[in-house]
Amino acid sequence: MASLNRRHSGKPAESGQALTEYVLLVALIALAYLLVVRQFRALQLADRLLDPIRERYATIYRFGHPQAKPPEEGGAFHPRIPQGNTIRLFINPRETQ
Repeated sequence: MASLNRRHSGKPAESGQALTEYVLLVALIALAYLLVVRQFRALQLADRLLDPIRERYATIYRFGHPQAKPPEEGGAFHPRIPQGNTIRLFINPRETQ
């Protein structure tokens, strides 16, 4: 028993320190995550970040120009060229024959 007491004498018990630090670290990360999510919802940041994808990029993909409008709204900057009863879409316009 004397050797056991000598071995631990003068040193504080540190058996659960790593686990305690790990739990505190996970709690801080969870708290930071909750704060970020709450701010995203309060400021509607997700909607603001998705607006360019929903509107501008969708218009570019659909009509080929960021300022293009559908035909029922005037069709400005629209790359479709009507030819008779068909419509030709020029992605990379070249001289046609």
